[in-house]
Amino acid sequence: MKAYLPTILSFLIFSFSGYGQGTWLTFDCPGAIQTYLYDMPLSGPFEKFVGQVLYPPGERYPLIYDNAGCHPIGRNPAAFFAINGTNDKIIYTTESYQLVSGSKATEINYPSSFHTSVSGINDALQVIGTYRRFYSGAASHGFLYESGTYTTIDYPDAYTTELHGINNKQAIVGGYAINDPIFSCFIYESGQFTSLSYPGAQQTFCHRINDSGTILGSYSYTPGNYFLYNGKFTPLPRFPGSIDTVYTSINNDGQVGGFYTTLPDSKLHGFIYTP
Repeated sequence: MKAYLPTILSFLIFSFSGYGQGTWLTFDCPGAIQTYLYDMPLSGPFEKFVGQVLYPPGERYPLIYDNAGCHPIGRNPAAFFAINGTNDKIIYTTESYQLVSGSKATEINYPSSFHTSVSGINDALQVIGTYRRFYSGAASHGFLYESGTYTTIDYPDAYTTELHGINNKQAIVGGYAINDPIFSCFIYESGQFTSLSYPGAQQTFCHRINDSGTILGSYSYTPGNYFLYNGKFTPLPRFPGSIDTVYTSINNDGQVGGFYTTLPDSKLHGFIYTP
């Protein structure tokens, strides 16, 4: 594997509170048009996240942020989609998804599939994702990858299944559709599926789960509505003044991260919100 030498930049960080009874931290790489936060390790407090950064005139790079600042990695176009507490990462390129552990890169591609996507990783190097056997419009299936072995995980009687998040207790969250395209959310633990629906919503999506079982999700009867669930639903606020707020990750301290869009420039900014 080629070793990439990161360019280290300072990170612009702003903190404020009072909206939604929580505290917001925002992140922007200097000179960037867009800064995406896709995932942070479950083990907190906040130390690192991964994502993607866009510079003019449109060059995208995988992004790592840590205590030393902002590190765009020299491969374009690509993005880091997931990271665990032992610094293993999932990187997406135009060719494939790869598990990067130390200096070793392993391609994640479900055998004989038409398309494979990866969405999560835990500290035990268990990787989850979704694959399709045939063309892009075909039914999808969830999978778990561990030590070179792929295991299909499908919601019973579902037309399509997607896996989105996994914690260090091997609990998995995802979505399923029995009557396409209406999606519902599920939690998969110890071989058992439990369905979850936001009250009154047509569709419910589960994106991430932390080690205490708190789920980050969203629902669809109006766009951009996100929630936390741990026995009860707690709505999450939009970033103040934004036209769109997307939550992508959660850690074991209950902090949630993502990115938001502002006008008039339509720039994207990373954030971490502490409820």
